[in-house]
Amino acid sequence: GSKNFDLEISQINRLAIKKYQQGLFEIAVENFKKALNLARQLRDPSQGILYFNLSLSLHELGNHEAATKQFYSARRFARGNSKILESELLKMHECGFNPSVSCKEKIPLSINIEGSD
Repeated sequence: GSKNFDLEISQINRLAIKKYQQGLFEIAVENFKKALNLARQLRDPSQGILYFNLSLSLHELGNHEAATKQFYSARRFARGNSKILESELLKMHECGFNPSVSCKEKIPLSINIEGSD
């Protein structure tokens, strides 16, 4: 049954978290994607946290455009998870990396030393 898949998703997620903690972000990304593929097929409730973990890994790799897309998915599947919904990093990506989102304090996409105020 689906219990085996839940366990498999959980195990892959834990492995990916370990890789993330070791600074092996590329491997973490691949593992989070693998867990997400399973979770999507099963409409698993863990999709939000998996998208969030994937976002964090992409952010660490400096792939902010991809991270922003995954943060949006994390928010969509958050199911009220405050760790996701109140994440400053998620908010930063929404404000700083998406020109269609207006935020009180825009985060600069790049730091412009010359001519900055």
